[in-house]
Amino acid sequence: MKKLEIYCDGSCYNKIGKGGIGIFIPLLNFQLSIGLKNTSSDRAEIIALIHSLDAIRFQEFDHAIFYIDNQYVVNTIEKGWLVNWIRNKEFDTRKNIDLWLTVKSFIDGYKKKGKQITLKWIKGHSKKEGFNTKCNHVADMLADYKQKFELTIIDNVKFE
Repeated sequence: MKKLEIYCDGSCYNKIGKGGIGIFIPLLNFQLSIGLKNTSSDRAEIIALIHSLDAIRFQEFDHAIFYIDNQYVVNTIEKGWLVNWIRNKEFDTRKNIDLWLTVKSFIDGYKKKGKQITLKWIKGHSKKEGFNTKCNHVADMLADYKQKFELTIIDNVKFE
């Protein structure tokens, strides 16, 4: 069974709505950093997940594990919150539902192909040693770099 481990992170200066995302996939030696505008911290985290799901679209794998330092993002999928929001038609009471529907579409597509998707929470900005911490730190740096230093910024995210 081929397993992919993906580290993704989003960051944002909420006062000005400028942020960034970082993705690191060690097995593929893949790194991606994108700047965002008109965003929030949670929105940047979800966009990082969407770009991560898209980044593995053409890869062969049986199980992809996404390490994310945002419990809201992990719990929305792993605890079934998104499924409940859709079932209960809570579209106008939930923030970022546009992005969550894109996440669901990606995950459903992978499931139809027999691929397993798991989101795991990892403590962000940890000083603990270990491979997961180092990889999360790379994703953090990629997100922060685009947010602070680069002006290659996207506004809306649409995936076909």
